[in-house]
Amino acid sequence: PSALFSSLYVRKAFAYAFNYPYFLKYQLNNPSYKGVNFGIFTAGILQNGLSVSENVSQLNKSTNGQVPYYSLKNAASYWQMFMDQQAYKLGITNSSNGPLYKGSPIVIPIFVQQSFAAGSAAISTWSTELSTFIPNIQLVPVPLPITEIIGYFIERPIPMPIWIAGWAPENANAYGNIEPFAAPTNGSQIMPADAFLPYWFNNASN
Repeated sequence: PSALFSSLYVRKAFAYAFNYPYFLKYQLNNPSYKGVNFGIFTAGILQNGLSVSENVSQLNKSTNGQVPYYSLKNAASYWQMFMDQQAYKLGITNSSNGPLYKGSPIVIPIFVQQSFAAGSAAISTWSTELSTFIPNIQLVPVPLPITEIIGYFIERPIPMPIWIAGWAPENANAYGNIEPFAAPTNGSQIMPADAFLPYWFNNASN
């Protein structure tokens, strides 16, 4: 359902189910290449070393523990809260074979840039982790050119699926890197919460 991720419980369940350590160590990086890193773990969007950046412990302290980390226990707990309190509002029902939407298992497309093998591998692992507490759920990679993915940033009646991509600071100025996320506008590449059109979350036919 198009409104699935309007639930904070769902967003937290999916965030806690992503195996960040495995992705960084074995899918984005390779232990065979000593001293070579293609990606590092950061807290939030500010890379370690930039002014006012915080590590995971600092950010969790300042946000009262709101930084997701890999924990299937937490993920399963948030998903159960969603099923108990909100799922029925979206037409999701439970069955002996797992949650159903319109009589079928939940299938979620995820955009990934073409030839980004690590991204496709991460989606597969994420789907496996989620299926440990959401039986028969499927995350389906949809490889696309980056130009087409960016085209979906434009608001439209059909919401863009989740997409997996890298994030890197563009310069050494912390504010310049965090502004699109912390203070977005309708002209930002990353849209602000109040810019999403109501029919994104109200159209249950998607």
